[in-house]
Amino acid sequence: MSLPVVGQTVQIQKQVDGIQGHARVLDLKSEGIYIDVPLTVGKGSWMDFSNSEIIHISYTLADGAVYHFKSTMLMRTKVDQLPAMLLRLPEPSQITRLQRRSFVRVEVALQLSILRIRPNDASPLSTGNGMTYDLSGGGLSFRPLDAMEIAHGDQITVKFGLPNDQEKVLPISAKGHVVRLAHDEYNRLLYCINFEQLSPSGQQRIIQYVFRRQIELRSKGLF
Repeated sequence: MSLPVVGQTVQIQKQVDGIQGHARVLDLKSEGIYIDVPLTVGKGSWMDFSNSEIIHISYTLADGAVYHFKSTMLMRTKVDQLPAMLLRLPEPSQITRLQRRSFVRVEVALQLSILRIRPNDASPLSTGNGMTYDLSGGGLSFRPLDAMEIAHGDQITVKFGLPNDQEKVLPISAKGHVVRLAHDEYNRLLYCINFEQLSPSGQQRIIQYVFRRQIELRSKGLF
């Protein structure tokens, strides 16, 4: 069964009104999943649930894919004297793998700075600005906003700010190579890079951001 692990943060969305939050898994037992009381995204206030209310749970596992299931709150309780909730365990058939790839990728427009490096080129460095088309924990696609000569196989360093659920912007820096050229729906050229040097904390921040973005798109019927 592809359940979240103890200590993991899961993303939560109420079906009745679409309010989103996050909580930490405290324990897994035969009677259900114990989580701490969820905090509302962007507000920091506690989420309120009624018994048997349908709750959507999303999380990632070691393979980097996002999993989802529906649950209900069975009861309010305490774990180690702290307020907690007991959620119904889903059946294995009720757990959905939302996208079959190493990292879930979602469309998002973020400004980024670009450094292109060609060690064997007469002009090895080129800098500019761009806009992301999509993003995942393993890479991104972008289109340049400045004139830049970029080719398949070029080494690229990107830096961008990533919004988090406390309405702050977290700096991300990653290095990778251009692995593919593509076009968006307006036939604009996109450069697709795979991350090869990205800190674990940076990758986790991206994955958490993608979770929140995915839940937003799902609530609008766009994912």
